[in-house]
Amino acid sequence: MRVPCGLFVVLVALLAPVVAFAEGGESTVARLHVTGEKDRAEITINGSFRIPTYSIDTLGDGKQVVIQVADAVLAPNGLAVDGSAQLIVRTEASTSAQGVRIVVGLTRKAAFRARTEGGKIRVSFDADE
Repeated sequence: MRVPCGLFVVLVALLAPVVAFAEGGESTVARLHVTGEKDRAEITINGSFRIPTYSIDTLGDGKQVVIQVADAVLAPNGLAVDGSAQLIVRTEASTSAQGVRIVVGLTRKAAFRARTEGGKIRVSFDADE
């Protein structure tokens, strides 16, 4: 079966914007930087987003903080984590249908504040509060 050349061109012209939108809609989360000490810590999430959309919840009596970055995927090599803080025990990252989920395990419950700055998400933890 032969497809007329004109019909092929029309189909490509109609579908090209849909494919471009699907590929351009997701941000990539590539790096997590940890700094801090015994009672305070800060994590910085670096990615390819300009203005990230995210939510933060706590689990386990506040000892786990879950950061959900909407419409994002992990970098092909996963999440590179560098730095350390005594307050932060571990970090985990995964991609779900909603985006990237980062779980931060703390030694004890800590208050947190989040902000975006220069295409990065910064979350500060304070166990003294």
